[in-house]
Amino acid sequence: MGSEPVETHPIIKALLRFGYSIEWHGEPGSRLCIVSDPDETFEGRGVDDRKAFEEALARLAPSKIARALIERAASQMPRAAGSAEVQVTPRPDLMPRLELEHTPAPPSGPRDLKAILSDLQTVAARVEAGIPEAALMAPPLQKLHVLAWISRARALEHEANRNRSASDATGAIARRLTTLCKTWWPGSVRALQLDATPERATREQGLPPATKWLDVAETAEARLEQLIAEPPSDDGWRDTAALSAPPDDASREIALAIRIIERLVGPIDTPPGNDAPRPLASNDELQLEDAAARLRWARHVAPDPERWGAAIGRLRWLVAQKRGSQRLARLLDPGFVPRPSWDHEAGAARSRLVALTPPPDSGPELMKWLTATFDAIDGPTLASRLREQKTVSGAPAAPLILSIQEGDLPAGDRRLRRRLRQLHALMTGGKAGESTTSTQEMTSTGEQPVLHVDDEAAAARPTHDERIFTRVRAKLPEAAALFVSNREDPMLRERLEKALGWQIEWSTAEPRRVAAIAGAIGRGKYRVVLSATGFQDHSTDIALARAAQSSNTLYVRVNRGRAAACARALARELGIRTDDGEEERAAG
Repeated sequence: MGSEPVETHPIIKALLRFGYSIEWHGEPGSRLCIVSDPDETFEGRGVDDRKAFEEALARLAPSKIARALIERAASQMPRAAGSAEVQVTPRPDLMPRLELEHTPAPPSGPRDLKAILSDLQTVAARVEAGIPEAALMAPPLQKLHVLAWISRARALEHEANRNRSASDATGAIARRLTTLCKTWWPGSVRALQLDATPERATREQGLPPATKWLDVAETAEARLEQLIAEPPSDDGWRDTAALSAPPDDASREIALAIRIIERLVGPIDTPPGNDAPRPLASNDELQLEDAAARLRWARHVAPDPERWGAAIGRLRWLVAQKRGSQRLARLLDPGFVPRPSWDHEAGAARSRLVALTPPPDSGPELMKWLTATFDAIDGPTLASRLREQKTVSGAPAAPLILSIQEGDLPAGDRRLRRRLRQLHALMTGGKAGESTTSTQEMTSTGEQPVLHVDDEAAAARPTHDERIFTRVRAKLPEAAALFVSNREDPMLRERLEKALGWQIEWSTAEPRRVAAIAGAIGRGKYRVVLSATGFQDHSTDIALARAAQSSNTLYVRVNRGRAAACARALARELGIRTDDGEEERAAG
């Protein structure tokens, strides 16, 4: 390697340019050299720095061809003004550390910890922005989202040489993603484990092998884009045609499904515990099948994607625990397409549920069955079927049901009492006023589907997203806005301008235009920037976010930029509630 100072040798400069860092430790006469990048480390020992480095280099490039390639790269390195800068940081226990970190843009030197921690905050923000859309996706796409997010974080943690603050930030992201996996239950993502490696992480997801976490992230993101764009997939689901006629009130369908799940399986707001779920009776399984069909039917119009994702995730967990029927597993399969529709599929489960009427002498079982059918079936349908229904013992079901008194029901359950009154009235041909009054009472609680739908009223009723846009507009009636995406979308632009009342400028974030876009944002040209981060690389998002921060511009990450995602993201940044509560129930 010649007689020049070891730190100035072209081979060392070449390794630095490739993204490696080089350190020397120890006392004179016994030196340790460490050559490392975020994903691999090579050590060498010797009597001086040169000998120690040569041994580390031999471990890094053990073959002749590898050594020859490094030497050829070193020989092509500029030795004057164009050479890479090397930062030397004196430390009492350490020889000068030579480091040139690799970044997407040409660096002027190694990045400081503050910048890396800022990037980790960006990763955390991208996670939160992407959750609502990812919650509605099929499990394979959810796993790719999680893999891409944690791989970005681990790449930054390694860039910071596992600095404690960077590791803490990465750990927080990993814990958030672990909670999401326990909620959605998409399957294993080993990249979340402490001992994860890029090789194992890519192998598990069937991706090309990678040795660096940044490569894992970019590979996962590319695969995700491919799957999302792959026809006839709809976020990984194959049932798009069956969703052409959505439910009149998705909120109510989802609420019914969640109530069934929480009564039979457990609360969806917290991850499941380690205890195995209790065995399910036949009518329990039918109710869960009905719940699954309701959730699948409402997927395109789910007003609260995270709650929808938690509900269907709890059903996936149940199937993974070897509970639930084979039909439930089939209903949860992203490739399953119902014939002819999800409404019909849910109705089939309800019909089978009614067919399981218990014998007259099983009082407790009858109460349990009645609770289940009230959750699953609307009053007129249930009354119609029970008029001709036979019990398990072959006796007519109607006299049995009509003999039940309100005092026979669990004390304090006002909902069951209202439902029983309505059912009796419908079965005996009671006055329409009785049934209507009972129905209105139940509708005001959000617990039972409306029985008669006014098509014109339903069409005129604002959607959940439209109500959110109205609240955003009330808080921010005027704004010069910029939407940054990867492509033009005139229909989305028109819809957003109409919903918000804003003039929206559109820009495509091509690499050559990012600096100009960031400059306009930094000069304060816009009040709001809607950034479709799901279509952007990490460095573009960082550049735009920093420009917005410098000009006090509201920077809103809207993932892939769908109108629903824009509504929820704006509400999140402006502190606006997205749950409709009593307002939505009254509108029903």
